[in-house]
Amino acid sequence: MEKIQSTKLLIIVFLVCLSLRASAKELTWEPVTATDWEVNEDTLAEKHGAIMIIEKIEADEADLINRKCYVTIYRRIRILNPEARKWGDVLIPYIAKHQKIENIQGRTLLRDGREIPLAKEQIFDKEIFTAEGLKIKQKSFSLPGLTDDCIIEYLFKIRLPQPNGAWDPEKEIPLLSGEYTWKFYRGKGMGYWYSWFSELISPNWLIQNRTVKIESQELPSKKKTEKVLLTVRNVPAFKPEPYSPPENVLQTRAILFYGSTIDVEADDRAHWTRSAADIYARYEEFAKPNTRLAKTTAAFDSLPGQRSKIEAAYRWLQSNVKNITYLEDEEEYLKNTSVDEVLERGYGTREEINYAFYAMLQQMGIKSGLVYVVDRDKGEFIKKAKYWQFHRILVFEALAGGDPRIYSPGDLYLSPTQVPWLNEGTLSFIQTKEMLAFYTIPFSKAYQNRTHRSLALSVAEDGGATVEIREKLTGQEARELRLACHQLDFDERREALANWVEAAFPQARLDSVLLEETAGEPVILKYRLFYPVSIQQAGSRLLLRPFDFLSRVKYEFSAETRRYPFQFDYAFEQVDSLAIKPPPGWKIEALPKNVFLFKDAGPWELQFKETGQEILVSRLLRLSKPYWEAADYAKVREFFNIQPSLKELTIVLQQDNSPASAGK
Repeated sequence: MEKIQSTKLLIIVFLVCLSLRASAKELTWEPVTATDWEVNEDTLAEKHGAIMIIEKIEADEADLINRKCYVTIYRRIRILNPEARKWGDVLIPYIAKHQKIENIQGRTLLRDGREIPLAKEQIFDKEIFTAEGLKIKQKSFSLPGLTDDCIIEYLFKIRLPQPNGAWDPEKEIPLLSGEYTWKFYRGKGMGYWYSWFSELISPNWLIQNRTVKIESQELPSKKKTEKVLLTVRNVPAFKPEPYSPPENVLQTRAILFYGSTIDVEADDRAHWTRSAADIYARYEEFAKPNTRLAKTTAAFDSLPGQRSKIEAAYRWLQSNVKNITYLEDEEEYLKNTSVDEVLERGYGTREEINYAFYAMLQQMGIKSGLVYVVDRDKGEFIKKAKYWQFHRILVFEALAGGDPRIYSPGDLYLSPTQVPWLNEGTLSFIQTKEMLAFYTIPFSKAYQNRTHRSLALSVAEDGGATVEIREKLTGQEARELRLACHQLDFDERREALANWVEAAFPQARLDSVLLEETAGEPVILKYRLFYPVSIQQAGSRLLLRPFDFLSRVKYEFSAETRRYPFQFDYAFEQVDSLAIKPPPGWKIEALPKNVFLFKDAGPWELQFKETGQEILVSRLLRLSKPYWEAADYAKVREFFNIQPSLKELTIVLQQDNSPASAGK
């Protein structure tokens, strides 16, 4: 089922067909001044090989009714060193069927006054990606005559079938002056119908000033606005950091959209209350007729308790309805128009399966509702941005006096009460027919996402070592492995498993690997590793470092400081139990001391124990939560840098010359 739209704009755009043309004043080159040439690496206190002097963008959506939106982009860049010449190579990808690139111009300006224009034959067009129904092409050009001390500028126009939507003035290099002009749609071609729909398709803009301030001006006047001018000055370069939230969450940006006439600064609940009835009506339409639904849920009537009925419905859907969202040929299936069609045909999209699950709960009289969420690797839900923002629809069970319990059988390999980690920690919009609320979905606990490895190490006389490993995974860890192997043939599956193992044990050679087929959790993975050199001999002693055989901790940090918050996929617990069998004729002389560290990010434990003829090394580390503010960086960095600091810990073996050993 298509995503629900919070406005009727797209319906208008696709149904109304009038042949009107848009006209827009073309951008032209700005005069080059002495100030432009004075720009240097110290202009904004941070050294950069290039600085963007000007960015001007004009978005003309006056002809939106005919699916013709025009965006003209003009940039001027000061080149200051050889490395910065890369800014003269410009790539413009576009969707061939729906977008068009027009009026490409460019030039290079030298200090001696010479101007070297971009020639038409220096502009190239090629296909870079093709899939069924989709072709992505790319315009490219390299501005001619670049030096280590020059100014370049270029402009082009792109025609789009839909609005541009946002402006992000923070760049990889500093920006001295930025302008964005939005000429929005005002009813051209709709006549009196515009006044009827204007309640739903009014232009709105929301400015998120995070690091620099965007000024806005309504033109020609605030009472009779035809366009909005946004400006910024002296924007520092955006420096991405690993494990950060998406850039559109961190950066200063302007969001431009059509939606409710309720002001973006007004009460958020007023808009979402008005939208809730529309949204829920779409579900009710999909839930009827429900003859097959009633028969299916009747099978769960005899089960004891509400929880067992919910889980039975959940597992029935995952077992009996093919999830076509995860198939490459999803387009080949007929579109379902009701829950009954989902159940009768035995297939559905992720959203349709979740709708069917919600309908089952309603049929069984279980108090429940829908949850609208964003994927946090794509952005965040902004209550003041009054338009459809969501990536998924989940289902919640209402619990008396407690937080709702959230389900998503439409997400493959997800156990009941789990949510995709992409939605953990996000603000969501939840509703039933009678109510709505905003709710932050909690993160899963570390112990729920556990990897437990049992390792058996045998050291040969030649110094090589074989390690037999049994890996047991639960929660998000288990799901990630299953998704990595989904829909793969034998060879592809083995390669995926090998990549999984090699990410944890990069120094070893994989001899064999087997994923046990189980319906639920835990997921069991077995494999054998070989190390050609595992020990060092020092006279009559052998030195063995256990960390050479323990899995790598998957996150590493080297920077001393951090500017932005950071997030991991999910909280996790990692347990390794390494049993070491010394080679024949050797016995244990010394073991390292145990390590017990209780850091702010979580516990870190390492224990050594002699058990008969074996050494048992146990390691536990637990990341208590996945989201951290930049101020907590030192704590998390310390947690993940513990393993490198312990890497030199050594087990000492000595030759066993006892009669008992000689007789073996």
